[in-house]
Amino acid sequence: MTPDPHYNPSWPLFLALDFGWWNNFTGWVQPSGNGDRVIVLYGHYQEMRTNEENARIALKIHQTRGYGQLTGGWGDPSKPEALRAYSQVFGVEILGAPGRVEHGQELVKQWLKAALMTKGASGLSFSRQCPKRLFQEMQGYREHVPGTGPHHALDALRYFFVGWLGA
Repeated sequence: MTPDPHYNPSWPLFLALDFGWWNNFTGWVQPSGNGDRVIVLYGHYQEMRTNEENARIALKIHQTRGYGQLTGGWGDPSKPEALRAYSQVFGVEILGAPGRVEHGQELVKQWLKAALMTKGASGLSFSRQCPKRLFQEMQGYREHVPGTGPHHALDALRYFFVGWLGA
C-alpha cells in the first residue's frame, strides 16, 4: 500500500474506536489545522481477534499508510481493557469518551450537515480509500437506532467527536 495522499503530517491524528462483541472498528481521523474540517482518512474492521491482536494489526496499518505519530484517540468507555491495549501498542493515551450517546450522535449529524452545506469544505468528510462497508454504515446514519444494524464506525465517530470537542 502507498502512503495516504490525504494525510497531513502537520495536523493532529487520532484514532476513533468501537469494540464490538466479536468485531472492532478502528478509524484514523484527522482534524484540519484550524479545526473546521475533519476527515476520516481510513477505517479498518477486524473480526474474531483479541484487543491486543487488533491493536497490533492497527499499528501495522498505521505504519503501512505512512502516518506519523498518533496524537491520541477515543473509544468505547465500557471497554477499558481494549483502550489499554491500544494505548500500550501505540504509545499514546487512548481514552474512553465521556458523555451521553445521544450527544455524540448529534455532534456527528451536525458535522455531516456542515459537510453537505459546504460541499466538503468544512464538516465531516471521508477519504475514498475508506472501505465500502464504512460508506454503507454512514448511509443509514440518519435512521440509526443505537445497538441495531451496522454501527461500529458510527459509534467510533461519536466517541471521537465527544472526546475531541470535550463535550
